[in-house]
Amino acid sequence: MGSATLLPPTRPLPAGAAELRSEVREFLSAERAAGRFIPACDAWLSGWDESFSRRLAERGWIGMTIPPEYGGHGRSALERYIVVEELLAAGAPVAAHWISDRQVGPNLLRYGSESLKRRYLPAIAQGTCYFAIGMSEPDAGQYGSTRPVPAVSFACVYIRREVIERCRPFRNGDALELPMPAHVASGVKL
Repeated sequence: MGSATLLPPTRPLPAGAAELRSEVREFLSAERAAGRFIPACDAWLSGWDESFSRRLAERGWIGMTIPPEYGGHGRSALERYIVVEELLAAGAPVAAHWISDRQVGPNLLRYGSESLKRRYLPAIAQGTCYFAIGMSEPDAGQYGSTRPVPAVSFACVYIRREVIERCRPFRNGDALELPMPAHVASGVKL
């Protein structure tokens, strides 16, 4: 009987991958040595540092897969993965741009109108536009003190419907996607 394995064969990384990884590690080492951040295991969520995000953007490490015509860098998903893997492993403060780069940018590319793409994608790639997402599940919480909150598709931001154009800024973000129940949504002024 021959030896069997459940693991796929290993493949060499493309040219430039090791150099990119080294470049990111050197940058992070210099940032830590300069005292610009203290590593944290949850920094992707709690490490809000807009100046760090801008320094990443100056190196082309935010908006990496956004096409150049929208202010991005047109790099591969693997290159983006290498950068993100190193940032997370180092506990770097990436919360400011995390939702914008990871979720909003790709959704704008897929579903956004041309005007939304031109307005937000360059700012995401520059590390100057920040989004947040508020989520809930059916009956998972309460609004105010006593009313159960069912998850209903009413939101401050729907990229596909361009409501985002009228959404007001809030703390630590330029826009918010927030599902809210009908009785709350009816009182929201966009």
